[in-house]
Amino acid sequence: MAGVEAQYPSLWVKDGGGLFRGIWTANTLARAGLLVENTATPSIVYQMSCEHHMHHETQFHHASNWAVYALQTEEENPAGADAFSVDLKDAHRILFANLFMYRVSRNVLPKLNAVEASNSSDVHFENVHNFSMTRLAFDNSIFDATGSVRVRT
Repeated sequence: MAGVEAQYPSLWVKDGGGLFRGIWTANTLARAGLLVENTATPSIVYQMSCEHHMHHETQFHHASNWAVYALQTEEENPAGADAFSVDLKDAHRILFANLFMYRVSRNVLPKLNAVEASNSSDVHFENVHNFSMTRLAFDNSIFDATGSVRVRT
């Protein structure tokens, strides 16, 4: 892959899982801070910070049985001004508790969605924080593309 996103994800969990605690994945050239794919292994994430990735901070593709506690995403400008906090594709039985989705004050354009989900079910969000030091936080905290449902901040 040439140009931007030329590296693998900062943390890539494929066909497995486990316990992940206290991780910071700030690599602006990585495809994502965290990519979880093709796994049904029950797993837990505690206090992860995924920041400054160009398009996706975290991705859960064909993944299920995850609990994510105290995830922080941060969209910077220029590294991440157009990024999504969470990308869910075919994701099931996932919990996000104490999710912090932050856009820094250097962002000058609005961003429509923080979380985008498609073909996903039984995904729970508890205690969600969608914020910025300016008026340019994400317009929608969650967008379910399958049913065209938007959850406002």
